[in-house]
Amino acid sequence: MLQLVFFLATFASGEVLRMDQRYNMHPRHANQDLQCDLGGDEARFDCHPGPNSTPESCKARGCCWRNADPKNLSREIDVPYCYFPRNYEGYSIVDLSETPAGYQAMLTRPFPSGWPRDAPIVQLDVYLETRNRLRFKVLSV
Repeated sequence: MLQLVFFLATFASGEVLRMDQRYNMHPRHANQDLQCDLGGDEARFDCHPGPNSTPESCKARGCCWRNADPKNLSREIDVPYCYFPRNYEGYSIVDLSETPAGYQAMLTRPFPSGWPRDAPIVQLDVYLETRNRLRFKVLSV
């Protein structure tokens, strides 16, 4: 779930990103020893959604680049070449409270993600609408 929160929080501004836009690499990413072995292609979470991903733009986001395992290409899964490493430092929950409708959490990033218009602090509102339905909202603070 935290990977999903990270993905949504990076788009908290609601702004549409141009996929050909250049990303600035944070020095922390350049020095990071990425743990890219996730144990299989199914464990990959796309770090560069959209077209035109390259090894360079992937590395600028602090992510791993590896082609899919050829033996998995026959299966009907869309394996991302650019994916989050096991040790990716995304958002951390700094405050979690129960609300009448569900939960509210404040999340922070230890350093920029490499995406344009990064949101260093986000608020996650979780609404428990029914027993089988969950709604959440991510806001840039």
